[in-house]
Parts: sequence; C-alpha cells; structure tokens
Amino acid sequence: MMRALSDQVQDAPFYVDKINKKVAVDFDNSLPIDEDGNMDTILKNKLLVAVHLYKSDSTKCSDNLIKLGTVFNNDTNWYKTSAGVKSFPDQGSLSDDAMSKLADHPLVVTEVNGSDCKRILLAEAKDGLVVHPYSKWTLREEPNETADVQLLVTTFGNPLQNAKIKFEPCNCEIIFNGPEVGLPPLPLEDPEITTNIDGIATFDINTKDPKNNRSFIDGQLYPFFHSLERKDEICDSLCVPDLAVFLKLLN
Repeated sequence: MMRALSDQVQDAPFYVDKINKKVAVDFDNSLPIDEDGNMDTILKNKLLVAVHLYKSDSTKCSDNLIKLGTVFNNDTNWYKTSAGVKSFPDQGSLSDDAMSKLADHPLVVTEVNGSDCKRILLAEAKDGLVVHPYSKWTLREEPNETADVQLLVTTFGNPLQNAKIKFEPCNCEIIFNGPEVGLPPLPLEDPEITTNIDGIATFDINTKDPKNNRSFIDGQLYPFFHSLERKDEICDSLCVPDLAVFLKLLN
C-alpha cells in the first residue's frame, strides 16, 4: 500500500507480479476526479511511478529512483478506459534489478515537471510494513457472540512472523460526533498478539448486550484501531477508516 502524502490524493494499493515482472497500481480511489467522473486537472504535472532507493526517507524527492513508468491520468478518457488501474512498464517486463529492488525498497508516485521531481504524492512505508484487516473491516454481531478479528502484517508484501500487534478500542471522537460509541466497553481477552508464521494475529472480542445506549439508533458501534508495537501511534492518529476495524453490535 502506498500512503497519501497530500490531501489531493488518497492511498493507492498495488500488486507486484513476480511471474510477469510487472507492478499494477490501482489509482481508482486515489487520484481526484470531477463531478462528471473525469480526472480532475488539479494535478497538472506528470506523475511517475518509481522505486525509491533512499530507504531512510521515501517521502522526499531524490535523484536515486528507478523509474517504472508514467501515469497518463491527464490523457483524454484515461480514467474511463482504464478504471484507474495501470500496469508498469507499459511494454515488456521490469528488469531483474528493478524486481530485486522492489523486494526491499519502497514504491512511490512522484509529481514531476520535466525531469525534476516536485514532490512525492504517494509512498510505501520505508520499511514496507503494513497491517491489513485480514477478516472483514466491519463486523456485525449479536449479544454474547464472539467476534474474531484477524490482522495480517506484511513487509514489502511478505508475511511478517513474530510482529507484536496492538488492538485497542478507539472511540474516534473526530469521526463520531453524535451519540457516544464504544459504550459499554467490551473487554479484549488479549490486546496484544504476536503474528504467526503466516503473519496473522487473531483477536477475540467477547460481546454483551449494549442495551439502548444510542436511544433512537439500534445497537452500538465499537471502533478499534490496530498498530505495530514498534510504531509510536495513538488512537487519534489512527482513527481513520483504513486503520480501524468497526464492530456493529445489535441490542
């Protein structure tokens, strides 16, 4: 996953095809579009997909890039004909060197003017670490049922064993500013789990009847955030849809 570094774009998932030696990037929900479904011209410069070889900071422009190809987002009907999905390179395959570097260097999308990098718009984490919900992002349960949440940890696309994952309630006041959520609290059997050989950590949430806590709305919402133990992250910084799991518990 490449994370957005500008409020003009959203995160973009990608897939490395090791057999055909290509990289496919899904820009569908990442690049801005206008009200008619066409690409918005707010991004006027050319966009370039590259491997960032300066691993200490993949969020800054650098001359040390392996260029994989151009995003033709400003071409007429590009979005309508491609649905925002683009493979790199356009023709042929990536070199063995590029594939080797992709295995332990971050993928980025740069905005360029001519040959000059103006800024990095999207970037994979410099250590390649990502925590993904492996089960559903949103779970719906009845009282006294156990909700099983599985999280997958990868580094540059490979499962990471023995990673410690924190999974904690986060009532997300910046999102839920109506009836209070997360009440009454639900206990977690273990708020910290170590991933198995497949990079998966499983958390069990034992539910109970929330009664009519939100009065006119049935049931209760329980947001949880997840993070790696080594990351200095708190609820407020993680309370965004792609870093949270939501439990809808009926009364």
